[in-house]
Amino acid sequence: MTVDAAHKRSIQISHRNLDTLYFRAWRHDLAAQIDENWNGRSPWPDRELVNTWIQDRDPDLSWTVDLSPTPDFASHKTYAFFPADAKGAYVIAASARQDFKERLNSLAAFNMIVSDLVLVSHKLKDQWELTALSGETGEPLSDVSLEVFTRSSRRQDTRVATTLTNAEGLAFVGMPTDHRSNTIFARRGEDMALLERLHGGRMREP
Repeated sequence: MTVDAAHKRSIQISHRNLDTLYFRAWRHDLAAQIDENWNGRSPWPDRELVNTWIQDRDPDLSWTVDLSPTPDFASHKTYAFFPADAKGAYVIAASARQDFKERLNSLAAFNMIVSDLVLVSHKLKDQWELTALSGETGEPLSDVSLEVFTRSSRRQDTRVATTLTNAEGLAFVGMPTDHRSNTIFARRGEDMALLERLHGGRMREP
């Protein structure tokens, strides 16, 4: 998953022997998924649902990227813009075929959040230090809402803490003493960020 501001070169494409890549994107209400429908798994659509969207649902955005020639038959990297104007979460699909059919095609899908909010985590002895920053200016962001979810032994995620960042953009939250997976969701206004698969457990003493 990528977090970046709108109209940035956010998409890295590795390609060879391909002239054009086709894209489709769908808005995804990530905040509502977390608020209302948290099901103990990722708040993003699973691969089966994304495949259904690709074949049956009109995209909110579609665009093409012309790729540079690769006469040496080696893989090359191209960085492409994501042409979304609105902040929020998106599911993006890329296809070598314009019609996005699966036959004789190469399809890929990934998630992206368009946001100015960057959330950085540092694991301390028995807690996480979380820093909220503006991606545009690097300045700390205060009053960012943070929600921490911990996965139980039954693979269900439970909200275990909520807090706000201070004037320095900092917040500290305790971590489980075992190695369960954790998710942290941050939001302020239209901006959001999501950290997944953070693991607890105390750091070893030096």
